[in-house]
Amino acid sequence: MMSEEADPATLATPNPGAAAPAAPAAPVTDWTAGMDAATRSYVQARGFKAPADIMTTLKGYEPPESPDKYEIPVPEGDAGEFAKQVAPIFHRAALSPTQAKALAEGWNELQTAQAAAAAEAQAAADREAAALAQRQQGELKREWGSTYDANVELAKRAIRAGMGAAGLTDDATAGMIDTLEKTHGFAAVHKFFAALGAPMAEAKAHGLGTPTALPPASFYDKSNMNP
Repeated sequence: MMSEEADPATLATPNPGAAAPAAPAAPVTDWTAGMDAATRSYVQARGFKAPADIMTTLKGYEPPESPDKYEIPVPEGDAGEFAKQVAPIFHRAALSPTQAKALAEGWNELQTAQAAAAAEAQAAADREAAALAQRQQGELKREWGSTYDANVELAKRAIRAGMGAAGLTDDATAGMIDTLEKTHGFAAVHKFFAALGAPMAEAKAHGLGTPTALPPASFYDKSNMNP
């Protein structure tokens, strides 16, 4: 019996209906495999998928070429001096534009909050001082009785004399009186100046004149000397 041999032509010709063999799959490598646990955890938490992601991020932390390249937000009311002063400091610290902007914004917010708090504290102190002066004025009116207006006029004359002798402006004198009232109280200050004004009134009554010229009436609108 004769054995059947395969036709060489048949063996050499592929089957046109058969699928092409699949290419071998590329081996999957973990690019973080060589990292320590802390570094790998950081990389994964930041969502880095490849070394290129890290390089892109690092470039974002680079400082600009020169300090004037920073875009620093200017606080309200600042003419730009803040940015000029801090830009070289940021550059020496190698801050990125994003970091510099965030730091400047945080500083501006802090300064604004502190200024607002200081203004409110000053306003509260002024209200308290005004209320105290009003109470003391009422007490002084009761103490002086019918002589209140006359004594206030004596105090004004003493202030006129001191103002003229020292060459103080209206604002400076009003500020001085305000400080004295806050330190020593409305009643004490008025009693003091009234006592100084009494001899001046007596001297004028005897024709001896007054030691100085009178200030403009606007001064009394800027102080608590008006009853």
